[in-house]
Amino acid sequence: MDDVRVRIAERDDALALGALQLRWDLERGGVPQGDFISRYADAWLTDCHSRPAWVATTVDGNPIGFVVGAHVEKLPSLFRPRNGWLHLSAVYVDVLRRRQGVGEQLLRAVLGWCWEHDITRIQLNADDAARGLYERIGFTRPSDRLMELNLAMAQQPPLKLF
Repeated sequence: MDDVRVRIAERDDALALGALQLRWDLERGGVPQGDFISRYADAWLTDCHSRPAWVATTVDGNPIGFVVGAHVEKLPSLFRPRNGWLHLSAVYVDVLRRRQGVGEQLLRAVLGWCWEHDITRIQLNADDAARGLYERIGFTRPSDRLMELNLAMAQQPPLKLF
């Protein structure tokens, strides 16, 4: 893929990240909102220190894909190392560039960054269309110990709090 460049996103990329997110949301049936790109850019810029992102561009700088993560740093403990983990909240490649290795290049850049930053785990929610890509990179299903409580799906609080 000589015509694609992948790099860690910088503050100047905030609007491009917003435009890519908008493109992805529209592909999935989202309703356009006039100020979405600027709202996305502002939100990412506010939290970019804990939300690393990577952008794939053509050689002329046209953005064609991105990954956004949420970096979680563990607090010190006597029982585990302090290293953190990364949740990938967005992995997107433009529909015209899919199945050409762009997604794999993006994910390999993420892996390199994680090795450099002592990240011990990467997680994401995989849709069926992308599962093969993630498995080729080395993603597997989590262990039997990992549990989740999806509060967005709960009809009411699961426990009485008081």
